[in-house]
Amino acid sequence: MTDKDNAKSCRKAAERGDAEAQYNLGCYYEEGIGVPRNMVNAVKWYRKAAEQGFAAAQHRLGLCCEYGTGVAPDITEAISWYRKAAAQGEEYAQWALGLCYEHGNGVTRNIDTAIKWYRKSAERGHYGAQYRLGLVYNAEAVRWYRESAEQGNDGAMRNLGACYFHGIGVAQNEVEGIKWWNRAVQQSEEELAEALNCQEDETD
Repeated sequence: MTDKDNAKSCRKAAERGDAEAQYNLGCYYEEGIGVPRNMVNAVKWYRKAAEQGFAAAQHRLGLCCEYGTGVAPDITEAISWYRKAAAQGEEYAQWALGLCYEHGNGVTRNIDTAIKWYRKSAERGHYGAQYRLGLVYNAEAVRWYRESAEQGNDGAMRNLGACYFHGIGVAQNEVEGIKWWNRAVQQSEEELAEALNCQEDETD
């Protein structure tokens, strides 16, 4: 069968109310497979499938609403569809929700909630969520390394220096990285000198 034949067959099933066929027909319209590309029609069929609870269609409709593709942009509606799909375990919607919470797009920015959705998506194998989760954890690590380093912990200073030097969880800054490494060396030397002084005092 040709793409045009597949689209025609899919339309018949979609018009009978088959949610998966409605979703597939939406994809055909979005990609221009077997039919002329038409995002308004794509949204129409995604919506029909989404309203029947088809998770993949809910996610795609959410994307269209978020970015204003084939429909007026509406981040509130987008998030509503993402939530419905994410609740069904749709990993792309879970990732999309994580992005919204990480950047405060349509919701109050909340890194913990972003991590929650990234983790759910990552555990289902979504590489984008796995990547974002790593970035968020690196940024959190930098925050705590800094807190500890500023209190004089030489190990935290070394790790913070590495983060800056290699651009892990923070904008790369080799000068700042070397600064923290030097502070770590200085701190270690001071601690060693103090330990040796204490040992000498005990032997006197």
